[in-house]
Amino acid sequence: MEVESPDMSTFKRRRCFTPDTISESPMSLNKRRREGDDGESRFQNDQLRHDIEIMKEQALAKIREVELINQNLKLACEEQQKELVHKNNENKMLKRSLLTLNSKREELVTETKNAAYIINQQQEKIRQLEQSVYSFCVQMQQGGGCRKDDFSGHNGGGPVF
Repeated sequence: MEVESPDMSTFKRRRCFTPDTISESPMSLNKRRREGDDGESRFQNDQLRHDIEIMKEQALAKIREVELINQNLKLACEEQQKELVHKNNENKMLKRSLLTLNSKREELVTETKNAAYIINQQQEKIRQLEQSVYSFCVQMQQGGGCRKDDFSGHNGGGPVF
């Protein structure tokens, strides 16, 4: 028989207030409590151990998953690093090629300007020679020694002035 109390949960939980146990010493009462709770405690402990094992397995599975993701990320980083090195080397090579091409272009521009200058000089000399030939021809015609067909200038036309 249990003693009535406003807070029965405490007494029920302890299961110690029976006519047999009231006269027991506190030491034997604690011992009886432990013995009485052992079945329940073992069940709770077993349940807790089982729950802990499940959580442990889940945590280990999550750790393996994270490690696998980490390993995949490391591999991806290594591949990207190799690609970056390759692209960097390719970029350096393209820059050297561009410098070489720019240098050659500048040389060709200079040669083109020099060639244009030389062509202008030669065209000027040709004009001067044509004028000289024309003057000479006019003098010869006046003297009767040159026909008009002998000096018609270059390209089949007349003298270029």
